[in-house]
Amino acid sequence: MFPVSNSARSVAEAMVQRMEKLGVKVYMKTAVKHLCYESGQVTGVVLLDGQKITAKSVIVAVGGKSVPRTGSTGDGYAWAKAAGHTITELYPTEVPLTSREKFIQEKRLQGISLRDVALSVLNSKGKAIITHQMDMIFTHFGISGPAVLRCSMFVGKELKKTRKRHHEA
Repeated sequence: MFPVSNSARSVAEAMVQRMEKLGVKVYMKTAVKHLCYESGQVTGVVLLDGQKITAKSVIVAVGGKSVPRTGSTGDGYAWAKAAGHTITELYPTEVPLTSREKFIQEKRLQGISLRDVALSVLNSKGKAIITHQMDMIFTHFGISGPAVLRCSMFVGKELKKTRKRHHEA
């Protein structure tokens, strides 16, 4: 699902505008060192520059760990764990897939969109783990689109399993 503008930024801007209208103080692109706790409750944050911001409530929206170039470093997982949450094993999810295949590197299919295709992730024995029937697109680096984004976690999990088996052998 994509906004009409086809830009995630417009969704973020709409959320910020609404929060500010409701009187919520929003800090964006603000590097946080750690969360502050008192009696098991989050009471604020300490920024990288040492500044402390106190608050009745803190919403941590730092993104995941799958695309570090966007600023999502995975810091939020350590903070969640420090707050007592259980963190399960992490896998890239809802991400485009890259490929070193020659036809991808040569950009032969770049820009070609496929509608309502069945995209399957296969295990090392060739058995389908998951199939999603949606749209996809060939990009300059691999494949993307709703079907690919939905399948990406399963690709990551299977690659990890395969690497582990090869490493143990």
